[in-house]
Amino acid sequence: MKKEILTDSKMMDLFNGNERALVYYNYDANSWGCSQYVSFDKENKAKLESLRESAVKFKDVLLSTPAYNANYELVAYVQTEVLVHDGRNCGSLIANPFYRKYPLSNDDLEIFSRNWVRAANKILSRDIKTGKIIAPSDLWMVSNAKGINLDEVKAALQMGTILKNYRAAFLRTGDR
Repeated sequence: MKKEILTDSKMMDLFNGNERALVYYNYDANSWGCSQYVSFDKENKAKLESLRESAVKFKDVLLSTPAYNANYELVAYVQTEVLVHDGRNCGSLIANPFYRKYPLSNDDLEIFSRNWVRAANKILSRDIKTGKIIAPSDLWMVSNAKGINLDEVKAALQMGTILKNYRAAFLRTGDR
């Protein structure tokens, strides 16, 4: 059985093209990536690279979860931007959110300027038996951070490493 490898183009295909802002750690490539709509300056790219150790620790802890490890392999940690205006707390799961898409129309600019934009996190998994990357579920874990946020990337990875209930929420986003 040949294992399907996550590439940047596969990542964009899995998330319906380049219309979403995405930041992700690709465990197959051991590197950070982002969609064309996330423009980081050199300082932010360096900060993102400094989170590699947090991403590796996160993977190690997830793989020590027997129910996950028996069936899945971690392929990616992903963050995007969604609209959340119903008071959900950090760590809440949200299904089928309204994604921030690019380029933004004038109407979209007004909607997204109302502070409803939140970071949302998930994992992508590979089925161990088939070697195939599993299509992303509709579930995302919401954070309190406004939009894509490097501090939130670090916090989400650390919380997933430390807190069992946070890790359980992540696991729900990565299987079907």
